[in-house]
Amino acid sequence: MLQKEQLEENIISLLGIQALPDKQKLALLGQMSDLIQKRISLRILEQLNEEEQTGFIDASANNDEVKTQEILKSKNIDLMSLVEEEVGKLKEEMKGTIESLKV
Repeated sequence: MLQKEQLEENIISLLGIQALPDKQKLALLGQMSDLIQKRISLRILEQLNEEEQTGFIDASANNDEVKTQEILKSKNIDLMSLVEEEVGKLKEEMKGTIESLKV
């Protein structure tokens, strides 16, 4: 399981943005976090039927962790694996973007 601090530090180091002001680093990390959350939600929704999608969206909107976990468990969806996969993908995408920008 990834720790938030380790994840943030790894991304900051990977992208070489240690010198940015903290405010800019936090903004960038927030945007990346939002993107990862959206990607994970989409991947989950793709595995659910319409009724389950509605239930998942409602449970998420109401912060009903019990219902959310029930839905994930019923479909054998491993949330931590999804998180790790999407974080890894984003890291590689961002790394490629940074490398392409360097002259």
